[in-house]
Amino acid sequence: MPLPMESRSMTRQEEFREDFLSFLIKDHREIESMFSWWERAPLDQRDDLKRNIIKKLVQHSFLEREVLYPSTRKLPRIDSHKIAKEFLDEHHDVELKLDIINSHCCSTDMQLINEHMMSVISETRAHMRHEEEFLFPLLRSAIASDFWIEEGRDINMLLKLAPTRPHPLTPSRPPLSTVAGIAAGMVDKMVVGVKERLHVV
Repeated sequence: MPLPMESRSMTRQEEFREDFLSFLIKDHREIESMFSWWERAPLDQRDDLKRNIIKKLVQHSFLEREVLYPSTRKLPRIDSHKIAKEFLDEHHDVELKLDIINSHCCSTDMQLINEHMMSVISETRAHMRHEEEFLFPLLRSAIASDFWIEEGRDINMLLKLAPTRPHPLTPSRPPLSTVAGIAAGMVDKMVVGVKERLHVV
């Protein structure tokens, strides 16, 4: 069985029919597919899957920090700043664990990695469910659909700028998160390029 795919950019046609929230829901399904595969994957396939999961979650988190939670803070008649902070805190907790996972090798530290990965899976599943059942309906009802369509058109650009490895010490709110995320993304791409040239994973 093939490994789940890494983060997928939208085709040009999809950009004009899929809004931002719909993309996030689809991304949640891809994340869940990766999690399910991890839970049953043979040991010799977990290194590649570990990297794919980390990249997917880090890029997904970048999208939500840049668009979703700033929009959440604008919601009327609720403590929107508190809600956004709670979701961002959950992201930060997961990214701390991803940073630990990223720094260890599956072939030598599988027990430690699996312990943290199972915690990431459990926390992220609850986080995604809370977003889809609570936050997304609030955002759809309070913010015009044109906004989400327009933000959906920027997803490919954001994914190209997004980091691919965890950076838990970077700021979590725009504009500082945007600058830090883009800088981290550039560094990540340079590191990957050097490792590929040196044949180091």
